[in-house]
Amino acid sequence: VAEVMFGLAINALVLLADAAHMLLEAGSLGIGLVASVSSKWKATPMYTYGYARFEVLAAFVNAVFVAFASFFLFVEGLERLLEPPHVHSEHLLAAALAGVGFNVVAMVFLRSRAWSIFSHSRTFGGTLYYFVWEALTVSAVVFAAVCIHYWGIREADAVASLFIGILILVRAFPLAKRITNVLLQRVPEEFMPVLR
Repeated sequence: VAEVMFGLAINALVLLADAAHMLLEAGSLGIGLVASVSSKWKATPMYTYGYARFEVLAAFVNAVFVAFASFFLFVEGLERLLEPPHVHSEHLLAAALAGVGFNVVAMVFLRSRAWSIFSHSRTFGGTLYYFVWEALTVSAVVFAAVCIHYWGIREADAVASLFIGILILVRAFPLAKRITNVLLQRVPEEFMPVLR
């Protein structure tokens, strides 16, 4: 929310794109939380199969939000590429450096012994993978900030936003595919060799 408000205040689409990326990641974490909690709920006469499908519903809502966010990023990014608006580059540069600092601190924390156990677990196995993607989006924000602030290339905001939009789709597509397979009750992949 803070990144969205700051992005709107300084007219930086790339910050809104990074916030959309964070929405995808936060949604994925939320889905995991919903799944871990709802899977422990007992079945009732009304819900005889329990509440395990809450995970699918949460993932579906997340995918819809991501789809709308990606559509907005591409439309707005193309418009800004044709007519680049003024962006408060000094504030954007400060936000970019803050993002870099956050990622450095997070990576150092994840390398500590306290997290070494979790990094090999099923739940936290993708944590480092997440920070690789986060580093890519932060790099795009830094790229836009430097290009605008030092060289006056205002199109960099749109280019970096489109790049992040592509990253969001790359991350969201497998999630959307899994949701679709579950909703259509497709045979799980592990059973496909048996059926062929």
